Amino acid sequence: MDIYRPERLDEIIGHGNLVKSLSEKVSKRKLSHLIFLCGEEGLGKTTLAGHLALGLDCKSLNAPCYECDICKSNLDKVIRKGQDTQDIKIFTVTRDGGVDEAKTIAENINASFLQGDNKILLLEDIHSMEEKAQEILLTPLERIPKNVYVIATANSMQPILKKLQSRAVVYHMNRLSKDEMITLLKREANRRRLRFPSDAIFAMIASWAENKPRRALKALEAMGEDTSVTMEEIKEFISYLDIKKVVPIIAAFSGSPIVGMTACREMPTDETSQKYLIDILINTILIANRQRPSDIDPEDKARLTQAVGDLDPRVLENFLLEVCRMPHLDNRRLLAAFLACHPARDKIFTPDKNVLDKQRQDRFDARRMSMTKDEAINRDLAPNIASLLSGGIIYKDED
Repeated sequence: MDIYRPERLDEIIGHGNLVKSLSEKVSKRKLSHLIFLCGEEGLGKTTLAGHLALGLDCKSLNAPCYECDICKSNLDKVIRKGQDTQDIKIFTVTRDGGVDEAKTIAENINASFLQGDNKILLLEDIHSMEEKAQEILLTPLERIPKNVYVIATANSMQPILKKLQSRAVVYHMNRLSKDEMITLLKREANRRRLRFPSDAIFAMIASWAENKPRRALKALEAMGEDTSVTMEEIKEFISYLDIKKVVPIIAAFSGSPIVGMTACREMPTDETSQKYLIDILINTILIANRQRPSDIDPEDKARLTQAVGDLDPRVLENFLLEVCRMPHLDNRRLLAAFLACHPARDKIFTPDKNVLDKQRQDRFDARRMSMTKDEAINRDLAPNIASLLSGGIIYKDED
């Protein structure tokens, strides 16, 4: 079972105002003839572009109607299979920086598209086109026939020539909200007949996917169909940082710093664990402030609640800020952040004179025991001050 693509505009989750605005423009035939859908990968740009194309090709007053033969055929070919139809053509940069595709696009905009029904060109990932290919499109896209619509998708507008951008209306697509992601994942889980022990799993997957629909849906695809999925399976799949490994650090803020220091040294640290450590700290701060944390596993919530105790939330907030400032997480930085935020940091860093004296003496004795005879003789020599001032070094006995 492939990842599900919405089969109607009103089934698209997220991008509410944008989808509504574009739907109205399509239905009233007021859509600009050249538009760019811009946003990060995996947000649904291609799907939205496909549905806009269906609407432009539909002859109904409520386009797209999804009921006429044209809509049904286009839905199957364009949305489900990513194939061309008589009036909708799809182009993707595949080789040579898109030069060949640009030439074909220019040809389609011109002669064969001058009359008849609406013709729609979908240009996917136009940001991948090199400048030479984009320059080929400058003139054709400035003189688009009235029955031709060009809808381009791009991960970023930065690689797009300014002259090309000036010819288009650009719409930006953002990541979904957490609630939208959970709604999307629940719908897909029901379609795949996947059973989960807790809704906390959906929040966990959404966080892992950074609120990007395609990546989150891929996680459910990996779980298969018609099966029960455990929290442990999901945690393993997304490399989730086990809260049990973080609890000793949190608890140590109101207890022994030695325990926290040991936990910092032993905790697995990488880019993924940094993201989840931040999530865990946010939930812990909510618990410490007697607020409702985001959807997390009940067992994890119980662990965090016990670890917080009467801890001042400001300590955790400072620790969270320190972790967020890190360019990347490693055990040394984590330990430094922990020590800097511990309420007893003054005691940790205040040296005990007796302890320092003993450490110095121990090091001195160890060094002395390991010295050779020549080293011992040289160690008892000190430079003559007058010689130092004159530029030469002559040693004399300290005695």
